[in-house]
Amino acid sequence: MFAGCKTAAIGSHRYEYIYHELYNRFSIEQKKGLPGNRGPRKCYNNKMNQLRKRAFIAACMVLAFSFIGACAGRHPLRTAPVAETDRIRGMFRVILYGTASYDWLESVALLDREGDGYLLEPYAPDFNYRVLQNVDDENAIDEAIHFISAHQDYYAFATKKILAEDGKTIGYEIKPTYYPFVYGFREVLDVDYFLLENGTVKVTIEVIPPVRELFLGGDDPGISFQ
Repeated sequence: MFAGCKTAAIGSHRYEYIYHELYNRFSIEQKKGLPGNRGPRKCYNNKMNQLRKRAFIAACMVLAFSFIGACAGRHPLRTAPVAETDRIRGMFRVILYGTASYDWLESVALLDREGDGYLLEPYAPDFNYRVLQNVDDENAIDEAIHFISAHQDYYAFATKKILAEDGKTIGYEIKPTYYPFVYGFREVLDVDYFLLENGTVKVTIEVIPPVRELFLGGDDPGISFQ
């Protein structure tokens, strides 16, 4: 009886020795499928979860610092609709952004009030826009509407006033609107204004994401400027 037990014990130890020898030669992925491997698999999973958490935290920190760095020294400005009783008066720099063609969506006109200490400047290469200097209010509006109405799906225009931090109007934005059954939206452009320390107002102009993804292939170069 004892001899049988001893033989069985020796056989058991030998099996355990062989099992661990084979176990040590397996890769981690192979080890996960071995019977009775709950301990090592649990350890492996815990390690992977820790690595995933660290990677996620690191990615969040990178995004946060990038956002903080990108916004440093810049102040977003507000816009407001122009009431029917408002009268656009003064002399302006007229900025005509886009190509004014029948199929180009990113067209907008900016009326930059002259002599107010602020300078509107599109965040784009110079060849993407042109500037008309010293234009009176009536001609400025005419130039703007004529420019943005060239698109084949043009419906009307929307005018907003651009406000400084103290609420003073420093210019106007005139955007085209389109038939909603064409793009799903009347207004298809996001226009944002960022005041820099030197009084320059950077203007970013983008097609809104739903329209961009559906009609322009989803290309988005991103925005980053100093």
